Amino acid sequence: MMLIVYRNLKKLAYAGLLSTGGLLGSTLAWQPLPQDEPLAATIEIAKQPTAIDPAGAVPEPLRAKVTVQHTDKSLLDVAKWVQETSGMEVNLDRQSLAEARILVSELVNEELSDAPLYLLLDRLRTVGVGWLVADETIRLLSMKDAAETLSTAQYNVGDLFDRDYLSESLVETVVETIDPSSWEDNGGAAGIVVLGDVLFVRQSYQNHRRVAGLLAALRKHGEFTLNADAQVHETLRQSMTKLVSVEFTDVPLVDMVNELRSTTATDIRLDALILKNSGIPLRLPITFSSTERPLGELLSQMLSPHEMTWHIRDGVIWLTTKQEALAYSTTAVFDVRDLCRNTDESYALMDAIEGQAAPESWDDEEVAISFPVAGTMVVRQTEARLEEVRKLLENYRTALRASKRRVRPEEDPQAMLTQYYRMPTNVADDLIRFLPQLLRPDTWQANNATAKGTIQKIQSWSEASAAQAKSELAATQIPYSVLVIYQSREVHNELPELLRRIQHGDRVEQSMGGGMGGMGGGFGGGYFSIPTSLSE
Repeated sequence: MMLIVYRNLKKLAYAGLLSTGGLLGSTLAWQPLPQDEPLAATIEIAKQPTAIDPAGAVPEPLRAKVTVQHTDKSLLDVAKWVQETSGMEVNLDRQSLAEARILVSELVNEELSDAPLYLLLDRLRTVGVGWLVADETIRLLSMKDAAETLSTAQYNVGDLFDRDYLSESLVETVVETIDPSSWEDNGGAAGIVVLGDVLFVRQSYQNHRRVAGLLAALRKHGEFTLNADAQVHETLRQSMTKLVSVEFTDVPLVDMVNELRSTTATDIRLDALILKNSGIPLRLPITFSSTERPLGELLSQMLSPHEMTWHIRDGVIWLTTKQEALAYSTTAVFDVRDLCRNTDESYALMDAIEGQAAPESWDDEEVAISFPVAGTMVVRQTEARLEEVRKLLENYRTALRASKRRVRPEEDPQAMLTQYYRMPTNVADDLIRFLPQLLRPDTWQANNATAKGTIQKIQSWSEASAAQAKSELAATQIPYSVLVIYQSREVHNELPELLRRIQHGDRVEQSMGGGMGGMGGGFGGGYFSIPTSLSE
């Protein structure tokens, strides 16, 4: 007999195992592979696309590539230049800027070299200015007001639902990986709801760009696809692999940056406003020496003692605070179909990543791992940590390719195991009577004396309905029971689908492929398992 224990309620809900009515969710049945055929060998993982360009989410005039250099130009003059260049009306929200103590005479030093115009607008954040587009007009206002100005947009996601995405899982992925603190459930003002095949999202203009990018990445992604990642960033990433030698002794931070920019021919800048607000002086003395090391590694080690780091954004490598880098974490979509086939294996993979790729970093609310559908993993992290995740996944794949597939007991479809199914007591009473008639009748002792399948009911804790909980009128409790079912794995694989149909009828969404398939809490096609701790 095998007892299956799920680690926490979030994972139960994510797997579709907890719902309003209390019935368990569905599962995607799978057939064990032949002993000599690895799962990884049967799935082809594409290398492209490596990124979703945010240019697709801005008006066409702002996608045009321009070359310009603004030296000590006023914000007002820059706004006029943007209007002349784009042909779009530009509105300076003087009241918003004044409340943030930003003058229209604020000096701007910025340049573009054959780069999209919208990147210049993004970089205005260095002087505290944000932007949005409304009614075909570009508004320049304070960063705070730009983030708090919300609008509602509709995204048709019927094609994702047709590919087995659940609306609940899709919503959870958006909330967890697109500016998590901005949503209502996390104390913010943004909202999201699904009506039919349409996702209604109320968000800031910049976050709408990220939502659109995420949905595009879910529709088409490769082994590792970055969301809202400008084309110029790929060149910057290549620059971060350049081998660099430095010798700094009490060199001011600003001078160190200028020297690195010159010697590496890379656009490296100080995030001056953020550093100032964080109390880090631009002339902070830097002492560091290194020989022939990749620029990215060098910067990380040199900046870390000062609670600083680097990140790529707006076509620039910014040196900023660690907290700022976390607040602007990058989202990436990973194709991991060759590593996890179902929900159990997805969570085992998540546990492995959180335990091996910078374990201390995953406790922050600004980072997350999400599985909107089995085999597709969305990760919000800093760019450096995303690279660690990518390398870790490649190491897993290398190990699997070099491993011999061994049939494990948990893969035997005839193996008998015990599962606990919690639901309202009145439903449990009916299921005890009808389940042996509806699902594989010959496998139940109630119908066949030689069969092994059994079903028992145990009273569980009661709880108030959702409506009662909201109204705080929880006087009437809904009695719940647990059905303890001892059956073969293949019957357990079919059972959640039957329960889902009983709860919702036939017009429901398909599962994310989770539930009981696999049962072992492992990933990599059953090659190895990640132990779960019952204390968590």
